[in-house]
Amino acid sequence: MTHPRVLGLDLLRASAAMMVVLAHGGLFFYGLWPQQQVLWLIASWGVDLFFVLSGFLIGGMLLRSTRAGTSWIGRFWMRRWLRTLPNYYLFLMVNLLLWYLATQDLPEFRLHLVFAQNLAWPHPEFFPEAWSLAIEEVFYLLAPVLFALLAVRRAHPVRSLAVLLGLLLLAHLLRWDQVHSFHMPWHEGIKKIAIARVDAIVYGVLVALWLSLRPPQPRTASALALLALLPLALALGLYLAGDANLSADARLWCFTLSGVGFALMLPAAAQWTGEGLAAAVKVVIQRLAMWSFALYLTHLPVMRVFDLIGMPRESWFQAVSVLLSYLALSIAIAALVFHYFEAPILRWRDAKFPAEMTR
Repeated sequence: MTHPRVLGLDLLRASAAMMVVLAHGGLFFYGLWPQQQVLWLIASWGVDLFFVLSGFLIGGMLLRSTRAGTSWIGRFWMRRWLRTLPNYYLFLMVNLLLWYLATQDLPEFRLHLVFAQNLAWPHPEFFPEAWSLAIEEVFYLLAPVLFALLAVRRAHPVRSLAVLLGLLLLAHLLRWDQVHSFHMPWHEGIKKIAIARVDAIVYGVLVALWLSLRPPQPRTASALALLALLPLALALGLYLAGDANLSADARLWCFTLSGVGFALMLPAAAQWTGEGLAAAVKVVIQRLAMWSFALYLTHLPVMRVFDLIGMPRESWFQAVSVLLSYLALSIAIAALVFHYFEAPILRWRDAKFPAEMTR
């Protein structure tokens, strides 16, 4: 809330949220259209795009702010935790309530309290959307310490590049181990296990480092955004070539390719101002971007409520009606959560812990 918004980055954030929400909405059509592998990949891509954006924005903040000593780390943690934890714990309680209403029992959720539910093992069935938030929180916890200890900062670009590339290599080795030693599947294994996704956010940090040193010309940025289609197409091909849960190549490389693809979009997005775009369209993009965190946490509980009350979806008309109701309700609740819960906390955070470290 303390930084000016960039419409291009807002467009990526809004797109990421809608990719996840719309792809999950395909489940309303499952009885009519069971072959939904492409939708599952789109949902995964939406989360991957969130990861890359986090790396670009938060990693960029760290590159600008790291300095000798560790006194700045506490402020960084407080600002990030106040940005993420209130919403997370609010929806943890919501999901506990919905689980109890559906089963008359409570799930095991203690690991969810400390974001350890998918650290090195598959995510449990309860609160499944929390897998990505656990990966983000591990990054927020460890990245500032790592950056401080290894002097990863804009003033030391060569060292910083070496450390970040080392993390990418480590991620690939850990993912290889999950695939070949533990035979983890694509969807409920590799995708959601934190140590197998160490690189998920690093791609955005690499772009932040690059842009802090030498931003590309607009024509170059546009060419890179077009080039992003290549790794994404390769990831799609690997995913659809066979059963992704069994394919070693898909499990090893799909996430690398999607991370690279979305990272290539960042230079153009960081420069895009939406010139010539209708004001109403800009407002929609900005609002969806602001509500994206709440929307990510809201949409599956809405779907679970629809399941509890038995919303009919036997025909295409019924399924489309349920989908539209789900979209409208999810966005409306997300807007309310943002304006009456999330935003007041962020205003208090900015007053109590000003973003001095980012100057």
